[in-house]
Amino acid sequence: MLFADEFFLICHRNHPLAQRQSVDVAEVAQHAFVGFSQGTSIRQYTDQLMAPHSFNYVLEVRQLITMMGLVAANYGVSIVTSLTLFQFQHKDIAIVPFRDLSLQGGIYLVTDKERQLSQCAKEFYEFLLEKAESFTPRSAP
Repeated sequence: MLFADEFFLICHRNHPLAQRQSVDVAEVAQHAFVGFSQGTSIRQYTDQLMAPHSFNYVLEVRQLITMMGLVAANYGVSIVTSLTLFQFQHKDIAIVPFRDLSLQGGIYLVTDKERQLSQCAKEFYEFLLEKAESFTPRSAP
């Protein structure tokens, strides 16, 4: 694993959860939820997150920009990863960390053991490994 990617709540700046220092999954489950479509990696994680809870899915999307627009228009709250936070830098969106969330998404570098990398690919692989040691996904503002 190169690094772990954390999850954050995104909601409209006027939403009741927007002013909180942190939230827990049970609180989020009480609100209208804009989720990613089934089959997407983030949806797989959010389905794991809600294990004892049940999110109130009001809309499902496939694109981050669509998610941003719906949350900015106050259609509901959502959960995104730290690697996607740049998409949600918007005057009407609040980004709130979780206090009870131990699940993190792993970012992996995968190669085929049966196949050698080209010299260029090998150098890129080593570069990624080197940079991953110092990389920490951006936290919420």
